[in-house]
Amino acid sequence: MRSARLLLAAAAALALAAPIALAQDTAPPDGKRPRRERPARTDRQRGPSIEKALEGLSLTEVQRAQVTALWNAYQQDVRNWQSENAAALKELYDKVTKAREAGDNDALRAAREESAKLNAPRLAKQAELEKQLKGTLTEEQAMNLLIAMRLRRPPRLGDDVQALVSRFRELKLAAEQEEKVKKILKDACTAIVEGILTDEQREVLKKPPERPARPAGGRGERRPGAN
Repeated sequence: MRSARLLLAAAAALALAAPIALAQDTAPPDGKRPRRERPARTDRQRGPSIEKALEGLSLTEVQRAQVTALWNAYQQDVRNWQSENAAALKELYDKVTKAREAGDNDALRAAREESAKLNAPRLAKQAELEKQLKGTLTEEQAMNLLIAMRLRRPPRLGDDVQALVSRFRELKLAAEQEEKVKKILKDACTAIVEGILTDEQREVLKKPPERPARPAGGRGERRPGAN
C-alpha cells in the first residue's frame, strides 16, 4: 500500500516537474502575482512548550533535563539574534513588501539572497542544536522533538522526488545531459501514469491541483522573523 502511494506521489511530482526540472528562476507571466517571499524566518516558538513536547518521548530524568537545557539555550540564542537584527529584519520586510507590490522579481530574488545571509548564524545554531539532540536522544526521538517544536516539518509523500528535482537544478548540466534527464523523467512519468494508475487516478492528475482555502479575514502579511 505504501509503495502504491509513493508511486502515485512520484507520478504527480514527475508530471509537474519534468518540463521544469532544470529550468532557472524566471519572472511569472504578466498579470500574475509574484510568488510570496518569506525572507527571514526565525524559530519563535508557536508549537507546544518543551515540557509538552517531551511528554510523548520515553526519556530518563537525566535526558529530560539535558534536552530542556539545550532547548532553553537555543531559544535564548534565537532571541538574541532577533534583538541584534531587529532593524535589518524590518528593513528586509519593507523591501519585500515594496518589491511584491511592484511585481519586481529581481528585487525579490535579491531579498532572498539577503535573507540567506542574515539567517546563516541562526541556521548554524539550529544545526548545532540538532547535532546535540542526536547525541542525547535516538535519531527518531530527536526528529520527533524537532517536528513538535516546529524546527522541522513532518515528512510528506513525494518529498524525496522533489528533493531530487531540486538537486538537478543545482548541477548545471550540459545540454546533452539535460535532454537525457528530461527524457528519463518523461518516460518514468508515462510508465507510472499509463501502467500503474487507475483511470480515476489519471483523471485526477489531469485537473489542476486544488488551492488551500484562505483563512477567514483574508490574507495577511507576516513580518520577517515570524514563523
